[in-house]
Amino acid sequence: MTATHSPEGIPQMLTDPVAHPDGPDPLGEGRTRDDICGVIEIGGTQPCPEAPIAMGWCRRHHSRWYGHGYPQGAKAKKRYGPRNCTEDGCEEPWFRRGQCETHYRVKQVRTTQPSSRSHQPALGGLFSGIGGFELAWQQRGGRIAWMCEIDPDARDMLRIRFPGVPIYEDVRDLDPAAVEPVDVLTGGSPCTTFSMAGLRTGMQGESGLVTEMLRIIDGLAARGLSDVIWENVPGVLSATNPDGTAVWPQLVAGFLLGSDADSVDVKELTEEFDPATNWSAGMATGPHRALAWRTLDSRYVGAQVPQRRRRVFAHVALGPEREDRALAGLLEGDGGERDTEGNWVPPWGQQLGIFGAAGSRLWLLPDDRDGHVKRSLGTCLPTRSATADPCTGGHTKHAHRSFSSLIETDASGHLMLTPRWRLGALMRSARRDGTMPPHLRGALEAGIVDALGRERFDEIIAMAAAGKSTNDLTRDDRERLDALGRWEETLGAQPASEHGTLYRMTEFGSYVAAEEASTLLARDSRGCKDFVVDAVDYPPRPRARFVSLIESERLQGFPDNWTKPLGPDGPRRKALGNAVTVTAVRWVLDRAVPPRQDGGR
Repeated sequence: MTATHSPEGIPQMLTDPVAHPDGPDPLGEGRTRDDICGVIEIGGTQPCPEAPIAMGWCRRHHSRWYGHGYPQGAKAKKRYGPRNCTEDGCEEPWFRRGQCETHYRVKQVRTTQPSSRSHQPALGGLFSGIGGFELAWQQRGGRIAWMCEIDPDARDMLRIRFPGVPIYEDVRDLDPAAVEPVDVLTGGSPCTTFSMAGLRTGMQGESGLVTEMLRIIDGLAARGLSDVIWENVPGVLSATNPDGTAVWPQLVAGFLLGSDADSVDVKELTEEFDPATNWSAGMATGPHRALAWRTLDSRYVGAQVPQRRRRVFAHVALGPEREDRALAGLLEGDGGERDTEGNWVPPWGQQLGIFGAAGSRLWLLPDDRDGHVKRSLGTCLPTRSATADPCTGGHTKHAHRSFSSLIETDASGHLMLTPRWRLGALMRSARRDGTMPPHLRGALEAGIVDALGRERFDEIIAMAAAGKSTNDLTRDDRERLDALGRWEETLGAQPASEHGTLYRMTEFGSYVAAEEASTLLARDSRGCKDFVVDAVDYPPRPRARFVSLIESERLQGFPDNWTKPLGPDGPRRKALGNAVTVTAVRWVLDRAVPPRQDGGR
């Protein structure tokens, strides 16, 4: 077995068994690629045959790649001065983690001897987070080739959930020529400056990392990439850059044309881009790629979850029949044909002359193409039924799930809200003149009125309506609330005698009883928006709590305790708010990359 090298000396993946000139075949005697370390060092020909001990590599190579014992970072460079690469025989100055730039970029390259799973298309994940895309792919029997995630805690969790899968650290350092080729690339790039709740500075800032994904797509396209799935917030459709240019047509050009998009005049695109037009769903075709995008709500796709979560999904199809594949995937259409000039056109849609590149066209999908589903929103047209009867408003019959169907039965005991927190919620609602159902108000007031006295309680609420906060409470108020809190703690974690009613925040300080939760967000780590009210036997009263972590995982389609390796509640809630909904991703993958007839995915 011999390793081949690119002109730059980067080891490439082995694809065929060949003679092994330097000794016995390390994959002989019934061993597979997972039984060996498999590293081919620069200039070498034989994979390392040692048994793997961590992340699929032997102790020597794992320590070398991950820099154990080596000073790292700018401060270390300044303190220790220039250092050479720690790879044997290499005299280049070290770039990161003890290696020169060449060795650093190939640190996770492993051989890929064909196995019984080699017929399966492989997935590469960018911006992996807690592995939503990867879990959906794995659930349908797919193989994950590698992932990329910059957060060290998330990487540790991914190693537990996806053992043996290589994980790259930084999308900016990922070389598409040095990783294993994949058939499908997925990623939900940062939305910080696209989101309506964010800075709205467009491609400036973290959200600009999507350009790294475009670079990687270009590199993998030459190595057999066939499909790309991208996810982001709906705000990306209306976001603008600081110079006034529109973000979405710029991204459409990048996904569709790749590096050729540099020749497109972004200002000209912006002039032709009408933000008042409904851009929620559409399709574009180019010389080598086809792009389809659609705004979907997790409530109405796949195995629906009771969470209001609208997200934009984009599908880039490359290679043969790309236009028909893009049309049949996210847009669930068929019947594309060629016009008299040989250009592919969909069976419907409003064509815009927004791209001047030869062979490139764009269509916007009308909102009422069929009588069943609003395409731009992914919502059912008929009034949502509160029963479990299948809804006939979609392409196929489907049941809408309610929050009560996934409630955690023992959550009320370990998610008690302190009296200070409950009073703060009541004061914030009064300050915003919010509306609150009596059942929820009673649960938040429980015990507080008795502790403070009705007259003082009403006075505090009146203060809040005038703009005061919990910082304006007297010392006596705080001592009484703290005493109530200590007494409630002595009651212990009582299970609920009657499970819960969800109260969804409609606007700040206002709540309604609902069967669908608000969109989970990263800032939920500082306090959830929604409340759940359970009944307890002693004292006999309603008790308010947050949506639990397990309920949040279920709302995102993850198994129970999936995020437990992340530790405290705050990081787990933040990670879930940033994640994709697994059930929605599964629906997208099943249509964009349908299972093959031979059993592959």
